[in-house]
Amino acid sequence: MNDPRLQRIEELALDRALVGLSPSEELELEGLLAATGRALDPEIELAAAALDGALSGRRTALPESLAARLAASAAHLRPPAALTPVKRIGTPAAAHSTALPAWSGWLAAAAAGAVALFAWLGREGAVEPARLRAELLARAATLERAWSEPGPPTGASGDVVWSQDEQTGVMRIAGLAPNDPTVEQYQLWIFDETQEHPVDGGVFDVVAGEILVPIDAKLPVAKPTLFAVTREKPGGVVVSDQKRIVLVAPI
Repeated sequence: MNDPRLQRIEELALDRALVGLSPSEELELEGLLAATGRALDPEIELAAAALDGALSGRRTALPESLAARLAASAAHLRPPAALTPVKRIGTPAAAHSTALPAWSGWLAAAAAGAVALFAWLGREGAVEPARLRAELLARAATLERAWSEPGPPTGASGDVVWSQDEQTGVMRIAGLAPNDPTVEQYQLWIFDETQEHPVDGGVFDVVAGEILVPIDAKLPVAKPTLFAVTREKPGGVVVSDQKRIVLVAPI
């Protein structure tokens, strides 16, 4: 793993799945994912949830489909003889000393799933922005609009690819000033002719070079008229005053 950003993503993803991240770490992870075009596999969270159930002593039956996926993913790995209990935020210290029960049934699958977390991090995420962009561009109905700068030109460029039928898309951005996620973040807005306020399309971070960012529309978009990117406080805002628009792409 030559790119230190990918190594950091691996560290944060494991911490996020097993013990949780602080707000600043969440922002760091989101920024790294956006910068590298990576996406986390949701099954990592499912595996961690299964392991958490085992460690806390719950006896709820694991869904057969999930058990099969976890077992298949870790079929080539040998489960360890014992695991050190994971310290969970907000759990009394006494709970951490509880001995693990013997490996059997769904508990074995959950433990194998925890080991498989490391293997899952090595494969591509379920949604690759580059692949999604290419697939959408291959469809005649897909919208593709170039970015322009409403203020003094800075050299930023790129485009927006959007599928109205699937309510999904990808932003390609190059040359936009990198941001400090602890101070501010970029946020996408989708202006809809049928809605009073633009739809939140998700927050993201920018690093030097070109990035691909999946669009995460928080509400269905009926008649898009404009895509716009603003600078906002970390985590974004519910309604923007639109005074900090840096990029626009009219439909």
